[in-house]
Amino acid sequence: MDHDKKKPGFPHLLGKTRTDSVKVSEPKPSTDFSSHTDSDMSPSPERPASPSSSSQSSHGPLRAEEPEITNNISADLTERDKQEIYEAIDLIRRKLSFAKDFTDDERSSLMRLGKTGRNFVEKAQNLVERSPGILPRSFDLEEFKRDADLYQELGNIADELHRLTDRVADTEAAVGSDAFTAALVVYQSGKLARTGDDMDNHLAGWRRKISDSVYD
Repeated sequence: MDHDKKKPGFPHLLGKTRTDSVKVSEPKPSTDFSSHTDSDMSPSPERPASPSSSSQSSHGPLRAEEPEITNNISADLTERDKQEIYEAIDLIRRKLSFAKDFTDDERSSLMRLGKTGRNFVEKAQNLVERSPGILPRSFDLEEFKRDADLYQELGNIADELHRLTDRVADTEAAVGSDAFTAALVVYQSGKLARTGDDMDNHLAGWRRKISDSVYD
């Protein structure tokens, strides 16, 4: 997955549509009643009068401008599904028990060969099979074969895992977009009801974080 690309699911929340504040249209008076007599209080024909407070109350309370709710994914995982998934992950860990975590310094010293390097190792394997006599006596041919075979197979496994994790990550982002846009409606409704103010810091922090990751 290309991490330099914009994060899927939320680009409309960062620019054109503002969702970090409640948008409420407030009636603006058409005249300054303090400077006019009773005879001057009729609305000007060129400028229609704004709705009065009584007309506002007859139409119900002011509403926030709601963001568009997405519905990219609609699914669920049963308890059995989750158990089998975690068991499969645990099986992979046990089968790769020789795998290890490296420190940052150790990791920086390792070669990241990619498919080009994998092809190079494969060519070397083929050459050794055809002409084993070209190697120096000190060369550990069995260890080379063991490393080369394992390297090729781990590359195939890594490719499959990368495809799977990319798919899971994309789906997570899509479901997150669905949940987040719906949560924004909950947030705005809470603001109108003067409750849920503790969500402000979370929303502001999220906007800062996502803006930095998208536009840096």
